[in-house]
Amino acid sequence: MNPVIGLDVAKGESQVQSFLDKKKPYKKSFKVTHKLEGLTRAGSIYGRIHNKIYIRIQGMIHAY
Repeated sequence: MNPVIGLDVAKGESQVQSFLDKKKPYKKSFKVTHKLEGLTRAGSIYGRIHNKIYIRIQGMIHAY
């Protein structure tokens, strides 16, 4: 497995989508604000994926 977290960064908020492997999304995408609560929520997906498949995510992909 090659887990990936994708971030689509926009003004004021970002769209987050995570994948366990190619073409295997982990849950639905969601929006987060660029405030502490939103960024904490985005960061928590990392821990949930790690706990599910016990593989460290090597990086995150973002788009502007």
